[in-house]
Amino acid sequence: MPGRKLTPGLDTRPCRGLYHDSQRGACFVLALLFSALPAAAAGGGQIAADPIATGNRLPFLAIHGLPPARSAYLLNEDSTRLYLHADAANSSIVERAPDGRLTIIDGETHRLELDIRHGLGGGWDIGLTLPFLRHSGGFLDRPIERWHEFFQLPNGNRDRLPRDRLLFSQSSPDAPGFQLDSAGGGIGDLQLSASRRLGAGLALRGMLKLPTGSSQQLTGSGATAFATSLHASRNLGDSLTWHISGGLLISGNGDVLRGQRENLLGIGSTTLAWRVSGNWVLKAQLDGHTAAYHDTGSLLDRGSLQLSLAAAFAMSRDWSFEVGFSEDIAVETAPDIAFHGGFQRRF
Repeated sequence: MPGRKLTPGLDTRPCRGLYHDSQRGACFVLALLFSALPAAAAGGGQIAADPIATGNRLPFLAIHGLPPARSAYLLNEDSTRLYLHADAANSSIVERAPDGRLTIIDGETHRLELDIRHGLGGGWDIGLTLPFLRHSGGFLDRPIERWHEFFQLPNGNRDRLPRDRLLFSQSSPDAPGFQLDSAGGGIGDLQLSASRRLGAGLALRGMLKLPTGSSQQLTGSGATAFATSLHASRNLGDSLTWHISGGLLISGNGDVLRGQRENLLGIGSTTLAWRVSGNWVLKAQLDGHTAAYHDTGSLLDRGSLQLSLAAAFAMSRDWSFEVGFSEDIAVETAPDIAFHGGFQRRF
């Protein structure tokens, strides 16, 4: 019935003049959203101040299972957090070595990630991360070119490459190489994690990556990996939160560029979150790692550094969302541009 209060405290009277079910449904969703805004509490600001839930989405690097930045503040006993994040990463990279080795990373990766964490008590929490990936030519090439034109920025390789094409390729005269030129995707490599509180704002985390993805479709590496990292978090006054982490990733050879992979990587991240109001948080984050490959004659032989910027909003004590983007600070060692968005729910 139009105007009926379907939720206690939710006023749907503005929807009474709408006759179509779709219009009334959209109006109800908006009313539900805005009714939650005044209820946002200080606790909601804390979940919004977590590190940005993203990482290096360059296809040949993401399959290593680089663990995302995490807060050192672990979950309390029987507390659960559900994260749902989406990334769209676009790259247009061509590198040819003097000896003929050629690397092309031209395409777009869409990644949907489900992440669940649960507090066990006694200073422990555990987590599970399941990604879904799709590689294609995408749709961002033209908007990126227009952005460059508007600000009179160079297009780099985009001026000489086909628009919205998919080609992820690495070829070497003395190595098997790899090529993906048809769109596809599927489940990525599953990650299991456990964290242990070491003290106030200090935690140790371990992560196990299982080869559940497809190396042929570049949704997985075909190798098991293990990472361990130390995390520190500090509240700097009433409005600033700082996170920093560092560790090691140990990986098998896998099926992608086998024999050219580095089996030991250094990983690190730092995040500064600024609470500009009770509900809004602005974040800046640096993510980096050492070289993931060797002897490819390309960017893959170099370490990576990526800058991410995001805005997060605590809709209530238990709900928050964030949107942001990432750029390659160390040029061509991460996607040209990656857009990020996600929701977080605390139970």
